[in-house]
Amino acid sequence: MRESQFQKAIAAQETPHPRFPIYLNNVAAGLLTALRVRFPATEALLGQHEFARLATAYARRTKPISAVLISYGESFADAIADPAVRDVARLENLWWRAYHAEDVPPLPASAFAALGVDALEASHFVFHPSVSLFSSPHAAGTMWETRNRDTPQNLQHLLICRPEAEVNVILLDLPVSQFIAQLMAGSSLPVALGDSDPGMVRVLIEKQLIISITPLDAP
Repeated sequence: MRESQFQKAIAAQETPHPRFPIYLNNVAAGLLTALRVRFPATEALLGQHEFARLATAYARRTKPISAVLISYGESFADAIADPAVRDVARLENLWWRAYHAEDVPPLPASAFAALGVDALEASHFVFHPSVSLFSSPHAAGTMWETRNRDTPQNLQHLLICRPEAEVNVILLDLPVSQFIAQLMAGSSLPVALGDSDPGMVRVLIEKQLIISITPLDAP
């Protein structure tokens, strides 16, 4: 079977062999399993039946681009109507990305101390590939942790990172979240801090978020 025939068959546009529907059913079951593995809290919140309905519909219209399903389900959250549960799915997606991010050793605290304040202020901070930020008006962090849809709704700013073996989901204050976001966007330390407490730099060290520090004017 040619590649073009195979792709059309996977998309259910044609059936090149009488037994191909059996294969398609196996593919659908595999994709449903992949989504369940990736979104366990989302399934708990939606219930098995509703999750299976949404996941099956998603699998029918969204085919994997690779036989390796690690990246499958990136857009699944968009299929969820409930905004609070949708945020939980987005958080789980970031957790999954962090879990599978490249293993890179974070900078030790001694590296920050060795540079000194002046050098740090004139440097660019390179974040660990697992690091991401997420803000949810629906208390997604608490819902993700408790699997409870009755959680009081409030704005939460979350840091997702995996500097070592375990993925961490950390609740941040707004100033700290904004500080990290500015640095991730390439701002210098003074610009990112603004009028905020310089002690926020400790978050970068304590949470092991940084893998390298380079001068801002480096090529």
